[in-house]
Amino acid sequence: MLGTVLEFQITSNAGVVSGDDGVHYQFVGSAWRGSNVAPKTGDRVDFAPGDPTPEGRPSAYSVFPSVLPATSAGRPAKLFSTRWRWATLIMAVVGLTTGTVKALDDYYYSTSGAMVYGVMNGLFWVVIVLAIWAIVQGVVWVRRRVTPATS
Repeated sequence: MLGTVLEFQITSNAGVVSGDDGVHYQFVGSAWRGSNVAPKTGDRVDFAPGDPTPEGRPSAYSVFPSVLPATSAGRPAKLFSTRWRWATLIMAVVGLTTGTVKALDDYYYSTSGAMVYGVMNGLFWVVIVLAIWAIVQGVVWVRRRVTPATS
């Protein structure tokens, strides 16, 4: 469950988390699973609700710093920027092309399995290029039909 730290007292080694369900959960310092830094007011956390305290209040155990910080609207923020998306795409292309290079290298050393792999990998790239071309042509066709004629 996700929530926000309302308070944490280092002297008493206890704190309160407000869950996204609106319930306030108490937790002790030994339940904090973050780094060596104590939780601060306003920190987003991920926790598991536990058994009620002897006073009957809800408690939380295994309180972790949240990986997905909330935005002002309460929705998770973007985890990766556009720069990371481009880096991921580039690494995927590099990975696929190095597979092709490896297959061609193995082919030159007369490995029959590598020849089949190289042919299949080459066909894969042909299909990818044709698919991209078809998508671009489809977008161009749709734009021509949607754009009104000017006079």
